Amino acid sequence: MKNWSLGFIIVFSLFMVACDKDSDTTADPIDEPVSNKQKATDLLMSLASGDTAIINKYISANNYTQHNPAFADGRQSLIDAVLAGTFNNMSVDIKRVFVDANLVALHSAYLINGAPMVGFDVFRFEDGLIVEHWDNLQAEEAPNASGHSMLDGPTEIMDAAQTEANRTIAGNFVKDVMIDTNYALMADFLLDGAYTQHNPMMKDSLSGMVEMMEQLREQGITYKYETLHQTVAEGNFVLTISEGAFGDPAQPTAFYDLFRLENGKIVEHWDVMQVIPPADDWANDNGKF
Repeated sequence: MKNWSLGFIIVFSLFMVACDKDSDTTADPIDEPVSNKQKATDLLMSLASGDTAIINKYISANNYTQHNPAFADGRQSLIDAVLAGTFNNMSVDIKRVFVDANLVALHSAYLINGAPMVGFDVFRFEDGLIVEHWDNLQAEEAPNASGHSMLDGPTEIMDAAQTEANRTIAGNFVKDVMIDTNYALMADFLLDGAYTQHNPMMKDSLSGMVEMMEQLREQGITYKYETLHQTVAEGNFVLTISEGAFGDPAQPTAFYDLFRLENGKIVEHWDVMQVIPPADDWANDNGKF
């Protein structure tokens, strides 16, 4: 009788344990794949923090094309720069991030050796790794006559279904107005009366843009777009990357323009301009674009 009782207790105990396991609804944690958006963000932040492990993790070991003329191709060039202290006195505050297929663009505030800067970075991905990088950097200037800084303003991405339509509108504005200098078409693209300008030289509204361009022309200052190289679009935001000249007509300049659109019209604009150094000074052979 005692043996039967002992056996019953053992079987009953095992049954209760099994039931307890079946009732446990707590799932094991699943590692979600890291998005390209997060990888690009982490990489940019790692330069300031000095975390070379992120560089090794997210940049391709065999195929990394660099368009910043200060750095050579290859992942090791960036690692060497971090270890040499190139970014020791740099901080990054990312304001906007856009994802367009295998491209990720970031719009950021930099503080480099105490000097505030504004920059765009664009990363191209293949098979989850960064294989190419473009950027543009400009010293941050005081707010413009309308009180807007080079970085403030909306950040929310909306109207995903309008991405391609907005890309076409922004691209046509650069080509038809800025490259072809057909300024009479501005009103076809800009929503006058509701156009917010972040360029430090211009005021809000279409007239503010025209006024600045007329002043530059009267002063003999070149402000010319020549080639649209690339666009990065997500929803209501489109970044265009163009080549031209500003100031000295013989001095090549990179223009990164960020447009926000509503209902088929450009309603806001941010930009960064950077002089392109002579090819003899480049650390790579890829060019700025």
